[in-house]
Amino acid sequence: MEELHQVQQAGTGRSRPSAENLEKFREIHSKSPDEQAQHFLMSFIFEFTGRSDEVLECAHGFKGYLESPSDNVLTEVQAHRLLEDLGRAKTYKDMRDVIREIDQDNDGMISLMEWLLFEFNKTVDELYAVKDRVPPELRETMQSAIDEWRRVNAMKDAKKSEVESLEALAAAGGVKGAQAKIKLAAIKQLGVGSKDIETEIRAERGKKKAEALVETHAKKEAAAEQARVDEIKRKEEEERARQRAEGRARMMAMANKFGATGSSA
Repeated sequence: MEELHQVQQAGTGRSRPSAENLEKFREIHSKSPDEQAQHFLMSFIFEFTGRSDEVLECAHGFKGYLESPSDNVLTEVQAHRLLEDLGRAKTYKDMRDVIREIDQDNDGMISLMEWLLFEFNKTVDELYAVKDRVPPELRETMQSAIDEWRRVNAMKDAKKSEVESLEALAAAGGVKGAQAKIKLAAIKQLGVGSKDIETEIRAERGKKKAEALVETHAKKEAAAEQARVDEIKRKEEEERARQRAEGRARMMAMANKFGATGSSA
């Protein structure tokens, strides 16, 4: 859980979401934690380019506190345990204050999306704000890379869980314990295969490549936007210069007119 990103504590005074966005936000709770993490990353795709690991590891840590893989939210007790482990809530009052800060829809539960918004200091309204347009094919590339990264890490977690279960059985002794020791010995003898390492490296490279494509697109978008702003400023300056020139011409015309009138007199 050390990877979980540290942010502001309760009492930051962050504004609550608009009624419209809150209604849309409630629908997210029915989605799986992986889908919620994906939604968060895609919503802030430019900002977290090159930092997707932070979000994915934060989501992974959160999922470790769910009672079962099918759960979508933490109960108050589970959330309290998470906050305690992170050193965020030493007292019951601390826990209630932080949960109140995280719980955007006031349902007493903490979804992964609420946790991510809190951890990375974002708001529900920012989640639904109009974002820079990212080409669909680029989004798909990024999503596929993240899915593969998540799949590979899920396999690692499954192997780790298997080893822990076998170690528990081995420690208990008996027939099952003896069988567990044999399996553990076989696993340790095999170690981490080169194929597994290659798969993990490939997944990481694929994610980094997708992030680089998004970053390149973001830079192009930023450059195009800056060029648009510069063009607007240039035209505005030209218009002001034209108006100044016209003003000077009118003043000169009036001066010449008065001068001619005076000479005639």
